[in-house]
Amino acid sequence: MYTEKQAEQLCRYYSNIIIGKPIYRFKLESPSITAVRIEEISSNEFDIICYTKSLEGIGFFRDIRSAAKELGLPAPAKILAG
Repeated sequence: MYTEKQAEQLCRYYSNIIIGKPIYRFKLESPSITAVRIEEISSNEFDIICYTKSLEGIGFFRDIRSAAKELGLPAPAKILAG
């Protein structure tokens, strides 16, 4: 989990990079990520969630840690460390 400020920083970093990428890189027909949003998980604890929709209208989501790892992007902790 992240503070609100950290979540905003991560959302800015990943949004342009991750939107349009497959939510599951190793699946043949994986839907693309259409949104990256900050979600408040509990009081003053936030997470970044990647959302997508398939052609059937079914929504999928992943947290930014697992999405970044699968797509070969730097981990959120590395981004926050500078």
